[in-house]
This record gives sequence, structure tokens and C-alpha cells, in this order.
Amino acid sequence: MKKVIITITTAFLVFAGIVMAKNCLSYKLPNDSMGVRAVVRKGDIKTLFIGASSFRKGVDMHMVEENMDSAFMLTYNGNQPLNMDIELSQIIDSGVIPETLVVEFDPAMISNHADLSDKRLLWDIDMDAKMRLWNHLKEREDADFFMMYDYFVSSNIDYLITYPVSYPLISKRYYLGGNSGEEYSASKTKEELDAMPIKEDAGINELQKASILNIIKMCKDNGIRLIFAESPNYITMYSDSNYANKHEILYSLLQEEGIPVYVTEDLDFDNKNPEFYSDLTHMSSAGMEEYTPKLINIISK
Repeated sequence: MKKVIITITTAFLVFAGIVMAKNCLSYKLPNDSMGVRAVVRKGDIKTLFIGASSFRKGVDMHMVEENMDSAFMLTYNGNQPLNMDIELSQIIDSGVIPETLVVEFDPAMISNHADLSDKRLLWDIDMDAKMRLWNHLKEREDADFFMMYDYFVSSNIDYLITYPVSYPLISKRYYLGGNSGEEYSASKTKEELDAMPIKEDAGINELQKASILNIIKMCKDNGIRLIFAESPNYITMYSDSNYANKHEILYSLLQEEGIPVYVTEDLDFDNKNPEFYSDLTHMSSAGMEEYTPKLINIISK
């Protein structure tokens, strides 16, 4: 019985040590391909793009590299303003100050409470940042032990175990942190896009608003030129009253703060063309090739 207890205790301590090491040290592992740590390791960045998967799908980083000096793309799936606030804080605290920050103008991300759609973010940030994000997540009504277990224990365990194999495989999908342009995204037909449902919550969440204002403050405090640029959604998104209202709220907020903001009309992008979309919020490869030079032109002004 004593041996069983010792074995169980030893196994528990080993597992706890692995979990602690993952949470405290994962961000120190080498990463030149994507995410916060790749930005920090790169160091000297003139233009940093930051946003969600819709931004990554819409920007061809090979084309960016050909036309702009020292650029990098930082995206996570479902990247909210809160998460971007934390990401930018980590980058600046590490001593990396980009000359220009291009933030995705994304009304869909401003109405929800704290969330973490992409747990890879937990791999890329230090323990202080993890606790900052968790302190917001635990205030949610659905926060429970299982959410905490998933957040601190199970998230990225598989990646940790398979890291020597997983990292090079995942890295191949990225170029300068963003779209390598090598993965073809097929277009949907007009009928397919028109049939896709839209579910958008109303208004702006105060936490997300505060995060946007903090991003603006960090840029002002560190002399970073800040631009918000829309990755145009398919036209039917704008027919949703909640989405249209959030679009106006976010646009007005940025204008009040004196931040340059470029939306679909400013980019002269045809978001009625189904050939440019793989779904309502993500561009196809054809859309990416159309959008990228327009975005580069806006930034280069």
C-alpha cells in the first residue's frame, strides 16, 4: 500500500511539474514562425499587422514583403481586442517597438465578453499575461473548474509532447507570421454565401472597448503610428442590423480618438463579388490577391 501511495504521489508531482513548466516556460521555446514570440525574436519590425484569422486569410505576406520593408503578421483565431491588448503589451514589454501597427477593424469581435478561441496564445505569453487573461475569463457566468482545468492544464499539452515534430509542420503554414499564399482557398458561389447564416450579438462590450483604448494609449506612449484597417466581409454581413450597428460604433470610437481607420469603401474593394470569399468573413485566394495591394497602398501613404 505504501508503494502504491508513493507511486501515485510521484506521478502526480511529475505531472504537476510538467503542467507548471508548460505554463511558466513555454513562451521561452524558440519560435521564429508565428505568434507573439516570433515578433519578439524578430525584434526590428517596421510594420506589424495584428488581427484574427480573417486578416491572416486576406493578406499575402509574400506580396507585403515585396512592397514593404520589415513587416510581420500577428494573428490568432478569434483574436479579440482584449487578447490583442495583452499581445501588444507582451511585445512592448519585451522592448520591441514597431514603427507602424495595423490593427484589423473587426466589429464582430467587440460585442463579446472575454474569450479564448485560439489556445496557442497561452503558449506564447508569460505567466503574468496568462493570469491577466484568466482574471477576465473567470468572471464569465459559465466559468467553472473545467474551464480552469482546460486553461491551465490540458491546453497545449499535446503540442508540448509533440513539439519537435509539430512545430516544423505548423511553421510551414506561415510566412512572416501570416499567410504563406501557398494554401489555396477556394471561392464560394453567390448562392452558397447568401445561404450562410449570420449570428451577431449587439453593442460593444466595455472590456473590449477598454482594450481598444489601451491599445491606442500604448501606441501613443511609445510613438507607434496606429492604423485600423478593415478586412472586408461579404456584403450580406452588413445587412445584419447588429453587425451594421457595431460597425458604426467602432468606426465612431476610432474617429473620436483621432485614429486613422480605413473600411471597405476607403479600400475600393468589391465585397459583393463572391469569387473573393470562402465564407462570409474569410477571403478566398482570389480575394487575398485583390485585397493585399489595396491594403499596402493605404499603409504606404
